[in-house]
Amino acid sequence: MSDAYFANGSCPKPTLQANFNLNNYLGQWFDLVHTTDFFWELGGECDVAQYSKSSTPGKIVVYNSEYKNNAWSSYQGSASCQASAPSQCAVKFFPLAPAGDYEVVQTDYTNYSFVFSCTPTGTGHDMFFWILARSKTFDYSSLLPMITSLGFPQSQVEKTIQTGCPNPPTPPGVEEFLAN
Repeated sequence: MSDAYFANGSCPKPTLQANFNLNNYLGQWFDLVHTTDFFWELGGECDVAQYSKSSTPGKIVVYNSEYKNNAWSSYQGSASCQASAPSQCAVKFFPLAPAGDYEVVQTDYTNYSFVFSCTPTGTGHDMFFWILARSKTFDYSSLLPMITSLGFPQSQVEKTIQTGCPNPPTPPGVEEFLAN
């Protein structure tokens, strides 16, 4: 299984969310659909991302959780967004790992967000996407054309199980995270 969808050539450059408001983006998001075989989400369900303010300007605390083998597993990290293009962010979960691309292509802040990520890899690029929603039952069908417009084949679309999920864990406090 792959960790991303590989394609030849350079990364697509989608138009990103104009006038992105990071404060309105904070809070809990349920992962409804994502790239098949995304390494962290293999075998898991009930995936949820929780974003909160950081005391460091331009950064947010990221807390991702999924339910696997009857238990929650979570990773905490941070994201920094460009001042000149705030819908273009970089997310980092591990100190020695490079930050990952996180591009908010489209969001209405209260219902859905379409997120894209692309990393150049020599002659090609690795791509990911996520459709996130504030509700587990959001109808995302109108967002599906964005997936194919970025070059993902239908075979790369995986729906996240979001039924029968226990409540996700509460993220640790921002100061606790920043102290680690």
